[in-house]
Parts: sequence; structure tokens; C-alpha cells
Amino acid sequence: MKAFYLPFAFAALAAVTASAQYSATITITDFSTGLPVENATVARGGTSMTTNAAGQAIFPGLPNNTYSFSVTATCYYPGAGMITIAGANAATSLGLDPMATNNLFFFIGDPMAITSAFVEVTNGGNYYASFTTFDTFGGEMLADVPFGEMSYTITTPCYETVTGTVTVDCNNGDGIAVFENPGPATTNNLFFFIGDPMAITGAFVEVTNGGNYYASFTTFDTFGGEMLADVPFGEMSYTITTPCYETVTGTVTVDCNNGDGIAVFENPAPATTNNLFFFIGDPMAITGAFVEVTNGGNYYASFTTFDTFGGEMLADVPFGEMSYTITTPCYETVTGTVTVDCNNGDGIAVFENPAPATTNNLFFYIGDPLAIIGAFVEVTNGGNYYASFTTFDTFGGEMLADVPFGEMSYTITTPCFETVTGTVMVDCNNGDGILVAADPGPATMNNLFFYIGDPLAILGATVNVTDGGSYNESFVTFDTFGGEMLADVPFGEMSYMISAPCYETVTGTVTVDCNNGDGIAIFTNPEPVVLDVTVDVSGNTLMAAATGMEYQWVDCDNGNAPIDGATAQSFQPTENGNYAVVISDGDCSQTSTCTAVIVTGVDQVEGRDAFAVYPNPFADRLTVRTNGKLGPVRVELLSLTGQVILDESGSGMEISLLTSELPSGSYLLRLSSESARTTISVVK
Repeated sequence: MKAFYLPFAFAALAAVTASAQYSATITITDFSTGLPVENATVARGGTSMTTNAAGQAIFPGLPNNTYSFSVTATCYYPGAGMITIAGANAATSLGLDPMATNNLFFFIGDPMAITSAFVEVTNGGNYYASFTTFDTFGGEMLADVPFGEMSYTITTPCYETVTGTVTVDCNNGDGIAVFENPGPATTNNLFFFIGDPMAITGAFVEVTNGGNYYASFTTFDTFGGEMLADVPFGEMSYTITTPCYETVTGTVTVDCNNGDGIAVFENPAPATTNNLFFFIGDPMAITGAFVEVTNGGNYYASFTTFDTFGGEMLADVPFGEMSYTITTPCYETVTGTVTVDCNNGDGIAVFENPAPATTNNLFFYIGDPLAIIGAFVEVTNGGNYYASFTTFDTFGGEMLADVPFGEMSYTITTPCFETVTGTVMVDCNNGDGILVAADPGPATMNNLFFYIGDPLAILGATVNVTDGGSYNESFVTFDTFGGEMLADVPFGEMSYMISAPCYETVTGTVTVDCNNGDGIAIFTNPEPVVLDVTVDVSGNTLMAAATGMEYQWVDCDNGNAPIDGATAQSFQPTENGNYAVVISDGDCSQTSTCTAVIVTGVDQVEGRDAFAVYPNPFADRLTVRTNGKLGPVRVELLSLTGQVILDESGSGMEISLLTSELPSGSYLLRLSSESARTTISVVK
């Protein structure tokens, strides 16, 4: 506060008497502006006066003295001063400081005041004050609040926060009153503390009431939690998604909670699953692809693609190696493996671009209405593809997988049914398999197998088969190691006749039927016809032992060429050589062994009874016994070509040849002495 005085000296003090009275004029001004202050109250002693428009208060009839006065004025700080009257009227002035603050009253609640409301007041600059209400029946006051616009915030437990502004001025000297009646709170703050002991950063938190409220945030404070402000009262669902941690879901009831926020504490477990994304096709995704994913144990999932512009996702796939199979209509099947792990919280992506298919599945349904089992199906394209199978499912069909595109020929052979043949075109067929439906008619024929001879088959046997009516077939055997087959022999009783040179004729009957789809087999072993092909030698004459036959002598040294005119039972060669005889009885012809003949021109006696040869067949030793009257005997063992292999001579009754080193086969033993000569066939 500032004040100043303007004393006046009065001249001629000596002329003034002690009883003279004067006036005192006091002028009140605004110290800041110098302007007069009207209606200020100036008090002197027990007398008060109000300043006029000129800011003056005039006190009359005052004797000489020094007087004290005080001044009060609305919106000004009080002032005081002194004035002295010394034999004349006196005047002085006083400047009042204008007020810069006022009292601010808060009345919160109606009709009763709300206690514990926290009030904050600020001008947004150098003034801030706060207090908490405590008086149930009255309000609270902030003293000396500077003039200007003030912002206030009233935070009351379980009530809505109230904010507003108020202009603080002189207000004619009255304080400024703020009346607020907060509505009951409908929201609260929701705090999330995720992780223990340290908070997990990067967790994505979503909160919703399933209706008009949704909020989300990502945690970032390692040492504290995060807050969602003004969450409406009610039950809230929350989802906490954290990279490499299990997703946590829960609910929390938001209410007043005595004005404290609601706290949610969660500690997510480390993740054991991740999302697996499939992008199939490039550049556009292929729809309709069937994807199967498994770890070969307790996890299996599948889905069909449908999004042309994106991929599909399998959620919560467990960590580990997964095998996948992608089956797409008209595309090659794709298989692969992928390792599912945390991947820093990102899903695992599989990109595959299947090649167009070149094969399809071929389904066979054989029989109607029930499928025929045991049908043998063969499928081929006549080139590099061949497959076969036997039907086994009575109520369904069978499938050949991955049959290449193109025309396929098929043959269906079914026991007791007619054979079915046909062609089918294998193509994509929009990813569906190709269907072949066939219903074979019952069989009316079967195959008839002949096995003639044992252990080896007899060649050249003529087989005639007839039903005595329209069926007559014949064939000649030619396979040494197997039998022959008559195909498509009609059902019924068949008569057969088997004739073979040098074998007895065989006849019989056989019933041809389905036989469960197996052919009918006939096993027979005709008895051989044996002709006597023994040849005796007497001197230079060869004599066939068999009588009443046809004879043809042959030259063994000339490839068994027939000898002209040599067709009698006996034959006398004219030159040295090896000779045999072909003996025929009807269509059976058999040839003797070759006999070596040496033409000497000396008459020989019959030698057959002069020698005995044993054993025949022989093994390691061959012995010749004589009657002891022949003198020296020469023993020669010859091959069938006339080559001398062994040559021994002796004059005793026995001559032995050691033959252990000789190969098995037929030989000629030529025996000669001065009085007898013969040639005998022997076998090792």
C-alpha cells in the first residue's frame, strides 16, 4: 500500500485563535491509475464519510490538530493516513492499491455437501491450489485466488469427475462461489499388470463389454502397469495376446471400488502353440485345396482353401515339426514339413504353388448291386503304364491312384464271369476321380489244360476234344516243360483222345464248368510202346532181333543216312563203319544203337555164345569172360563214332577194362579172336 500527504502551511499563525475551526479534505485515488475512488469510506475518530465522485471526503469544524484516518473501499486494500490542521483548512490524498485476489468458495453436492472430493484449481500458469472437502454442511474456501480465469477439476470417489472454469474478480467485494453437484460415477480406471516379477512389454491387451465399449493398448512399461481410463461400469472381457506367450482371457467387473481403480494381474505362461498360415498358389491363391496337417501323433487338422486373394490360418498349432499334405483338384499333391515355434510371436507361413495335375484316380465298381470280389483288373495305356489289382470290397469299389492322363484300356477277368474289356479317358475331371462301372455276365466257358507225360511233357501228341456236337478242337503238344491250353471251352462234358507216336492211345471225359474261375486240368502219362532194337553181329552180318517189322538200315558215320535197299531184317556191310537199324511198327519208329563193323573177308564163327560181358550198364570196371578155348582175345571199347578208346588183349578167361574215367554214355565193345568175333553195345 502506498500513501502520500500534502500538508499546507498556514501563514499568520499568530492571528488564529485557539477556538477557530477549519475543514479537512481527504482525496482517495486509485494508486494504479490515479483516478478518484468514489464511495470509499473514510473514518476519523468516530466519524465516517463517503467519498464523492471526486474521491473527496470533507470533514468540517476541526480545530488545529493532527488527525489519523483510515480508508476502506470495495475492491481495494484498506489504507490509512494522517492530516494536520494548523490554523487553516487542510487537504491530503491517499492512493489505494486495487485488490488482485478474491476468495473462491466451493459448494460440492446438493443438498448435503460431498466429503472427500478432491478439488484442483489452476490458471494454467503460476497458480495452483488443491484441497479435499471435509465439511458435510458447508463448503470450502480458497483464499486469495488471483484474478483471472481459473480451471477446476473435482475428483470424487464414486462420482463423475467435474471440470469447469470460473472467472475470479472483485465481485463487488464478495467471494466467488462455485456450486457443483457431481453425478454418480459410471466409469473407473482399469489397471493391467502383466508378468511377474517384471512386467512383459509388447503384450496386446483388448477390453470390451461385448457392446459399445472397446479399447486396446500395448504394454511398454517394464516396471509398472498400464491404465485404461474411464472404463464404463459392468463386466468387461479382456484378451491378452503376447508374443511367445499363451493368450490369456478373462473377465473383470468394473465398479466404483471406493474410488480406487480396478487392477488386473495376469502372468501369461510361455507359448506352446503358434498360428500356421498357408498361401497356396501364385500369384492368385488356389481355392478348393484340401490341406491336412499332423505331427504324426496327437495333432491333426484340416481345412479347405476359399480365399482367392489371401491365405488361410490354422490357429494354436503346437510347437514341433508338422507334416502337411495339400490335395488340390486338378493339381499335383504337395507334401512337406514345417517347424512350428514361437517365431517372435509372428505366425509361421507356408508358401506352396502346386503344379497342374498329370494323373487322376481311377475307380472301378464291378458287379451290381453288390460288388464282385476276386475280379482281376488290369489297366494299361499300351506304353509305360500298367497296373493291376484284385477286387475285395463287397460293398464298394477299388481305386487305382495316380493314373496318368490319357486313354486307358482295361481288362476285367472274374472267376465264373465273362471277361470285360473297355477303354476310359483319364483327365482332371474337376478333381473328381474317374469311374468305371462294369457288370460282367456269368461265364459259359472255361480253359482246358492238358499235361501229357511225366516228368517231361511228350512232344507231338495229338489231342482231340469234342462234346459230340458243335464243339471239336484239336492240337499237337509242343512244350517240353509245360502243358497246353484250349481256351474258351464251353461248359459241359467233353470227350478227349490223346495219341502220340510210340505211346499207347489215351481216351477219357472231363466236365468243364466254372471251377471257381480256375481252368480245368487233365494230367495223363501214356504208356510208351517199346520196340526191340537189339542188333546181333555174326561175322560181317548185322541182324535185327525184332521180327515182323519194317526195317531201314542207316549209316551212323553219315548222319544216320538211310542206306538204299537196306530194308531187310539183316544187313551185311561191304565196308568198315558204324551202322544202325530203324525199326518201325505203324507210326512208331525206334533206332538201334550204332554197331561197328570191320570187314575182314575171313569167315567168322558165331561169337555171341563165346563171350560174356558184365556188368552192363557198367561203372568203374567192365569185364569180358571167355570159354577159355578162344586163345588170345582182343578187347576194344569204341565210341559210337568208331573211335577206339580202350584196347586190351589177354589169353585168360577174364579180361577187365578200367572205366572210371570215362564219361557216361553208350559205347561199342568189339571182341575178336582167331575163331570168334562179335560187337556188343554197352552203357555206362
